[in-house]
Amino acid sequence: MRVTLHNIVFRPESGLELKGRDLGLTIEGHAAFAAKGSDVVCAGVSAVALSCVAAIERVAQLPVKVEQRDGYLEARFSAEGASGEQHTMLAAILGVMMIGLSEISASSPQSIDIMYT
Repeated sequence: MRVTLHNIVFRPESGLELKGRDLGLTIEGHAAFAAKGSDVVCAGVSAVALSCVAAIERVAQLPVKVEQRDGYLEARFSAEGASGEQHTMLAAILGVMMIGLSEISASSPQSIDIMYT
């Protein structure tokens, strides 16, 4: 399973950095940790990512364009025009997502790759 973050960089020692106004995440494939329907890694990544997308829309109140199908999730959003408060909320939401994904990756490093573009 590959998680690609677009214009979002997370380093545990220094935190989250938003590198542009157009941001997003793409998740492709399956973790292959267990059989389809029983894969806790896949389920965990999906739950973390979908919660993040919902929070960006509902908490930070920023629009998100989502494309989702079996084995694929893409969410695109922008910080363009965001207030200081929205930007702070967005950074917090993405930071929590990155901590969650990092924890899942640490427990199953062969199942998930996190990439930055």
